[in-house]
Amino acid sequence: MTPLPVSAVGAYALGQTEALVMWLPPYSGWADFPPRPTGVPTGYRLEYREFGSEDWVVSPDTTAWESRLTGLRPGTSYEARVTAYNEDGLGEASYGAWFSTEPAAEPEPATPEPVTGVRIRDVTAGHATASWDSLKAINGVPVVEYRVQLRERDNPDGEWWYLAGVATPPQTSLELDLLGGRDYQLRVVAVTSEWVQSTPSEVVEFHTPAPALTAPRDFTLLMKNDTAALFAWNEAPEVEGTYRGGYQLEYRPEGVAEWSIRYTATSETSYAIAGLQPGVRYTARLRAVFTHGPGPAASEITFTTAGSGDVVMPVPGGGTPPAPPAPGPAPTPAPPSTSPAPSAGDITRAGGIDRYDTAARVSAATFKPGVKVAYVTTGTGYADALAGAPAAAFDGGPVLLVRPSTIPSSIMAELARLKPERIVVLGGEHAVSAEVLEALGAYGRVSRQGGADRYETSAVVSSQTFAPGVPVAYVATGNDYADALSGAAAAGGAGPVLLTRGHALPSAVADELERLRPARIVVLGGEAAVSREVVDALGRYTRGEVTRQGGADRYATSAKISAATFTPRVPVAYVATGTTYADALTAAAAAGGRGPVLLVRPGEAPASVLSELKRLQPGRIVVLGGEVAISEALVNALGAFVR
Repeated sequence: MTPLPVSAVGAYALGQTEALVMWLPPYSGWADFPPRPTGVPTGYRLEYREFGSEDWVVSPDTTAWESRLTGLRPGTSYEARVTAYNEDGLGEASYGAWFSTEPAAEPEPATPEPVTGVRIRDVTAGHATASWDSLKAINGVPVVEYRVQLRERDNPDGEWWYLAGVATPPQTSLELDLLGGRDYQLRVVAVTSEWVQSTPSEVVEFHTPAPALTAPRDFTLLMKNDTAALFAWNEAPEVEGTYRGGYQLEYRPEGVAEWSIRYTATSETSYAIAGLQPGVRYTARLRAVFTHGPGPAASEITFTTAGSGDVVMPVPGGGTPPAPPAPGPAPTPAPPSTSPAPSAGDITRAGGIDRYDTAARVSAATFKPGVKVAYVTTGTGYADALAGAPAAAFDGGPVLLVRPSTIPSSIMAELARLKPERIVVLGGEHAVSAEVLEALGAYGRVSRQGGADRYETSAVVSSQTFAPGVPVAYVATGNDYADALSGAAAAGGAGPVLLTRGHALPSAVADELERLRPARIVVLGGEAAVSREVVDALGRYTRGEVTRQGGADRYATSAKISAATFTPRVPVAYVATGTTYADALTAAAAAGGRGPVLLVRPGEAPASVLSELKRLQPGRIVVLGGEVAISEALVNALGAFVR
């Protein structure tokens, strides 16, 4: 008679390739009534199979109550069963017991060898080409990036490597934008598809020639009276290896050794010196200001102020002009526009070769060195940037754009000029990498403000900037940039711009509004952007009213926000393309509540915007971006709206 089934079968993995199976002998049947006849086992047979297989593997028989399985596959599930037998044959098999072996250890990622053959060629004052030898795949793992790192050799702190650029194989060279007259060190790091970096290559040193700074042309005295003089000039030529800011106008009375200095604003090529002494002989000279310092002076002009207060030089075109208006505080040198300059004082274009250069130029035209804070955000996406403009306006600083893993050279030059007390990076490492954050430390104390998403980021930026009881809080959709940026210019530092979902107020934003308790809330955009339900929910966070400012589209909305915020005869109106966010972002920070940001199409200004410009009668118009963003024909047409 064969044995009954064994009982209490248990299976336990022992690492990646072994397992232990244990059981108890069959029940003898003596306690059954009537007694159940059963055979006494003389041995046990252990079988196992992989999950999903129908074929059992037989392990060597045993007389013990346990058996060890070997040669198993790592990370695999198995079923085991035991059958007792005697001289009459095999009994009934036990139930199956399941176990899984431990997975195999992940192999260490392959580390690439250091890059070799790094060399520099075609060095000029502003450019050089770095090249290197290609690396082959390591154990089948390919190299997917070459990261080119650069520093100036005389940096005393050692924390100097910043990312100059990334090359993607098979590319093994990179064009570098540099400053002239600098000693540089360069190295290259390879990165595999498993994101393992090699040790850096050997360091290559090279020197860029000093740039040949240029002088302004046609420096002229236009008019003067007893206490003021008005000068004009033509732009100094651009110079490779440096960035031209504004102009430095120096003057002194006869017999005085020290020069007094004034700086021009934006790219304007005229400037009025006020506060002169009547009947005194003065000498004036002009220099262009570059990253490397002031250039050579244009020819000197000697003149004597009138004693009676009358203008003694006629204005070109006839007539007797009024005395030039006294300028405000000395403005910051500013890189000029790359496009032809419209008539001075009417309409100017602040545009660079790209969005990064434009941001640097707008900053240089607006902010003096020593600003309290500069905000830095990615130029590749608007999500984290939207909250930065009103915060920057509140703190009196610019919004500058960087690439996720590199700092454009124009931004580096502007940060070096600004010398901000601190730098606030908006967004997480996906927006601005840790390497860029580290590199920014060379220009000021750096902190990062960011949340889990764009809504939380807007709340974090607000909480770090504005105290409770602000006069107004603006709320805009986080699904698009246009309404938020138009609102940022209107906010002018008076309150934050917080982002919401279309049909639900994010909890982080609700918490921030609870903290702020603004006197009123302005919703930007129509119901397609921010629903009526969200507007109703906002009412509980203010002691005042909740109003909506929105139009049929982003252009009409920008006009409506302007009309609700600014009175006629504003000092300035900024005009930016409505098809991308970058130019409007930098303009919103620069506007600082002095004027609106109005959106146009590249070759056309919508009727709603033209009507608003006619009402505003701005003292001047600043057009953001190059001719690709806003055509020259449109710029010329906008000049008719300047008072």
